[in-house]
Amino acid sequence: MGKVAEPEKTTGWDLSALEKRWPHPVGFFSQVNPPSGKGGTTLAATLEEMVRKGVSKLRAKADSMKRSWEGARARMTAGYEATPFGPTRKTNYRAGLDGAIYRTDPDKWERNWPAKMRE
Repeated sequence: MGKVAEPEKTTGWDLSALEKRWPHPVGFFSQVNPPSGKGGTTLAATLEEMVRKGVSKLRAKADSMKRSWEGARARMTAGYEATPFGPTRKTNYRAGLDGAIYRTDPDKWERNWPAKMRE
């Protein structure tokens, strides 16, 4: 049998190949600190920092999220119509969806998410 080559030893993780094979937002993998502690960026150090970052992103995306949900209404209805449920259930679903209003409450998220993470 042939000899198996030893993997190259590095001082940190090289995640560039993984980022190419699994597309994610730029820098997704490089945000993790390699075991050597060299390179990369640190993740949020505290829960409070995570909350500030998260609520900021939620506020920035709230309008877009609402537009996406409203744009998906027709697909939601069509998907439910394809289920084996009877006419009463389908009518109730359509009525509920027609009257539904998409709401985003960043202040509520800012209060509740950290409490849930502390459990």
